[in-house]
Amino acid sequence: MGKNNQLILGTAIGITIFDIQTGHSEILTGNRKGDQPFTNLNVNHAYEDSRGLVWVGTRSGLNIWDPGQDKITQLYKNDGMADNVISGIIEDNQHNMWISTSNGVSNIIMDVDPETGGYHLSFVNYNEVDGLQSHEFNLRSVFKSSDGEIMLGGTNGFNIFNPENIRYNTSQPRVLFTGLKLFNEDVLVDAEYKGNRILPSELNRVKEVTFRYGQNVFSVDFSAMNYILPEKTTYAYMLEGFNTDWLIIDNGIHSVTYTNLAPGKYTLRVKAANSDGFWSEESTALPIRIKPPFWLSTGAYFVYAFLLISILLLARYMIIRNEQQKYTMKQIELEAQRKHEMDDMKLRFFTNVSHDLRTPLTLIISPLENMMKSEADDHQRHQLSLIHKNAIRLLNMVNQLLDFRKSDVNEHSLNLSYGDIISFLKNSCTPFIEYAEKKNIRLTFFSSVDELRMVFDEDKMRKIMMNLLSNAIKFTEKNGTVDVLVKLLPKNGNTDPEQMEIRIIDTGIGIKDDEKKRIFERFYQGKARNEDFPGSGIGLHIVKEFVSICKGSIDVYDNAPKGSMFVLQFPVDRLKYIVSQSGEMEEKQQEIPEDLPDVEENGEAPDRNETRILLVDDNDDFRYFMKDTLKKDFSLLEASNGRDAWEKILEYSPDIIISDVMMPEMDGYELCEKVKNDVRTSHIPLILLTAHTAQEQELRGLETGADDYITKPFNFDILMLRILKILELRSYRQNRFKNQMKIEPAEITITPLDEKLIKNAIKLVEDNISDSEFSVERLSRELGISRVHLYKKMMSVTGKSPIEFIRIIRLKRAAQLLRESQLNISEIAYQVGINNPKIFSKYFKEEFDVLPSQYQNNASSSPDDEPETPAVNI
Repeated sequence: MGKNNQLILGTAIGITIFDIQTGHSEILTGNRKGDQPFTNLNVNHAYEDSRGLVWVGTRSGLNIWDPGQDKITQLYKNDGMADNVISGIIEDNQHNMWISTSNGVSNIIMDVDPETGGYHLSFVNYNEVDGLQSHEFNLRSVFKSSDGEIMLGGTNGFNIFNPENIRYNTSQPRVLFTGLKLFNEDVLVDAEYKGNRILPSELNRVKEVTFRYGQNVFSVDFSAMNYILPEKTTYAYMLEGFNTDWLIIDNGIHSVTYTNLAPGKYTLRVKAANSDGFWSEESTALPIRIKPPFWLSTGAYFVYAFLLISILLLARYMIIRNEQQKYTMKQIELEAQRKHEMDDMKLRFFTNVSHDLRTPLTLIISPLENMMKSEADDHQRHQLSLIHKNAIRLLNMVNQLLDFRKSDVNEHSLNLSYGDIISFLKNSCTPFIEYAEKKNIRLTFFSSVDELRMVFDEDKMRKIMMNLLSNAIKFTEKNGTVDVLVKLLPKNGNTDPEQMEIRIIDTGIGIKDDEKKRIFERFYQGKARNEDFPGSGIGLHIVKEFVSICKGSIDVYDNAPKGSMFVLQFPVDRLKYIVSQSGEMEEKQQEIPEDLPDVEENGEAPDRNETRILLVDDNDDFRYFMKDTLKKDFSLLEASNGRDAWEKILEYSPDIIISDVMMPEMDGYELCEKVKNDVRTSHIPLILLTAHTAQEQELRGLETGADDYITKPFNFDILMLRILKILELRSYRQNRFKNQMKIEPAEITITPLDEKLIKNAIKLVEDNISDSEFSVERLSRELGISRVHLYKKMMSVTGKSPIEFIRIIRLKRAAQLLRESQLNISEIAYQVGINNPKIFSKYFKEEFDVLPSQYQNNASSSPDDEPETPAVNI
């Protein structure tokens, strides 16, 4: 029975509070807020004490519910209870609580804290040792008599006692350390363990117990010296430095063991509670130190600090050194870049000088050749020939200067071709015959084989022979000899290729032994050679470079009794079908069909004066010379740079463009690329004239779309021949288009842009073939090109005007319908977009030389025969 006429009942789902006056009941499973549940809903006993606190005992602990504060305090065995299974609850006359459990009886003494008003709980537990009939009690078997006696029913009877008569043992036990074990072995005083004296004195008097690293598994025994029910003595311990909470030891245990403690200083504190639960106020302390290993010792940390500082200093040194090396490398790179830029600048300078020299040489050599052809006087012709020969000599010197500069920057590369090298070498000797005869020197050529077809670089081989023969004749006195011997050396084993050997033997002044190793160095000249035979000292250096590029070798020997012998060896590659890249491109550019006509279809030669040529060069003298030479045969336009030339190309649409390469604002390569990539101008042939002699430059020009590539100085007859061949090729294309029975661009040799334009034009006409209103204006608008440019493009590519182009496609479709359909002529005329049958018959007669009716009758009378005019395949 509770206060305020309330009945409190414990149930299996909590507690039930029943109001006797109102008959209202309430089931609680915790506080009314629901945020503090009971330890267990299976309630064994519920009791309300004199303070108004409700004590709820469960199988999982004790709950104290304060209805005023709606707060629940939970108590467990760890808090001091005898057990967690609560059997009964009763209050004595001193307002202390007696709790029977399944493992003894707990007396809870409640003191009020005057400062906070809260309760302080202390526990005293009793068991069989204290006189209980059993440690286990029956549920709710508790009773308090009127004189204050409490009766508790257990499994072996019941106990009756008066709490006022119970006397408590209030003496506080004093803990003493009784033993120390290391690895489960007793540690003796003054005994050493692996060189370590752990206990210099008795355990309770020692200042500190010291263990070495690795001796960190030890046990400490202790005793409370309590002789009143000592078996009920309870111990609590704490190892400062390892944990901060007191740990309760189970009854009957008087020691604590630690394993694998980290190096450091610790303090083991132990306290005890007597049989009535009174704890000692002071704890007994035992200082313990575990030494660190040598790598964690103080000296080791000094070493680590020293090493760390050393590493930092070394890292700083390495960083500074690396930065210095980077700075040095950067300086070297900048210097190398500067040298490279200087080399590039020198190369550009020599290239520009070469270009500037070649153009004047062109203006000297080409007019000279024209004058030599027209000069009848032998004496004048001889003088002109002398001038021409020295101009050619000057040209060779310019070429050699450029070759030397290119070898200095490693820009030479092989340009291989396939041919008979024996005839090539023999022809290379021919230009030196006259030079040798003037000095009365006998120049002979002998080869052990009549023909040797192999892969070689013609340009480099020619320059090698030119330099060696020039030196041989130059340093040979009168009445001497210069012999060129060529022989094929047999294979030396299965892996080595055949070798071709060239010997150039002279009876000249010879070369000293100490100079033979240096003659191939640049600018080197022997003393005798420098004094008597002035020169530049770069010829043999170029020979050595070219021989190396050709994967050959060169050596020099004495020619007993007098003179020198240069021996060259080259590997023989007998491939049958190899040409150089530039040669292949040149062949493709110069391919002309065998049936190319030399005259117009009507049998008359084309009128050259109607052909308009645009000359593009920044040299006014060169343009004047070209105009003066070509004005008799062609109509000429001129421009001083690529930008002006492009404007004139769009305005006048010339038939041929002849352009220099190196020009201001826009060079020849840019102009060529612009012309060939524009649908309005892609049909115009373009010839590049340049002072660049390298085959790489020629290849670049042909790759940009140039139709031909001619180096300065050039033979004017060759230029004229190539212009005429280009015109004939254009005329051939036009005639072939006119005579094509099937308009298929794949059979018409035109550029990809022109082919695309013609295909689109044919498709547009075919798509609108029945539309009589389809006009040239609409065709040009659909193709995205002006009517003027469309006219020029059609005339250049097909030889037909746009209106004739549209008409011929209509007529060829009509011819197809006449052969293959049953429509009459008027219906066919309307189907091909010609609304007037008479005009249709007129145009058909002009195109096919036969009336539509006759054509239809001929086609129907001989269906198995090939028609005279095949249909358009669109």
